Amino acid sequence: MTGKARGSRKSVLITGGGSGIGEAAALRFNSEGYSVCLFDMNKAAIDRVKSKLNPKSGILSFTGSVTNANDVTNAVSAATEAFGTLDCLLT
Repeated sequence: MTGKARGSRKSVLITGGGSGIGEAAALRFNSEGYSVCLFDMNKAAIDRVKSKLNPKSGILSFTGSVTNANDVTNAVSAATEAFGTLDCLLT
């Protein structure tokens, strides 16, 4: 997938992306070439996961809560703008 234009690769937003199943999913999606947006309440956890991902696929991260509509809206808007689309939402 290297060298593809923005928006031509698949993208995913993962809530709880800083640990557990969210972390495992982020690693897997990233290894498959997806652009990944991590969303979690714990910035240190997000940063730790982010350091394990290949940045060539595109990585965004947001600290926030899924219970806060503004946090969710901001994350989705930024991911859509950066990646061109969102193909998958993993919660």
